[in-house]
Amino acid sequence: VKCTSCEKTLCEKAVVSTQSTGGHNHAAAVSLLKQEFKEEGVDLKEALHLAVKVLSKTLDINKLSSDKIQIATLTREGDRTMIKVLSDADTGKLVVEYEAEAKKLEEEKKKAAGSSKK
Repeated sequence: VKCTSCEKTLCEKAVVSTQSTGGHNHAAAVSLLKQEFKEEGVDLKEALHLAVKVLSKTLDINKLSSDKIQIATLTREGDRTMIKVLSDADTGKLVVEYEAEAKKLEEEKKKAAGSSKK
């Protein structure tokens, strides 16, 4: 289920949240959201992964973990907006998935840089 207007609202709220919690990483959050957010919409899983990526790049903490962040979703069911706060386990799983993907991308960059030097 695609909900572009909800996703845009969530992205805007994430940006407002970065402003109200320090603000110095606000520009980085906005830039990353503009770069990564797809205008045609994303599904909930993609939006959650993007949220974790933005948090990892903009929060002033060494390592993301479920005890340092909390993630919630807003979805429409009929004429109601449903709010679901992700459990620590679900948040932790998202963080682990993000870190694995980031590590894989970093290794690919190193391989590509190494092969271009030869």
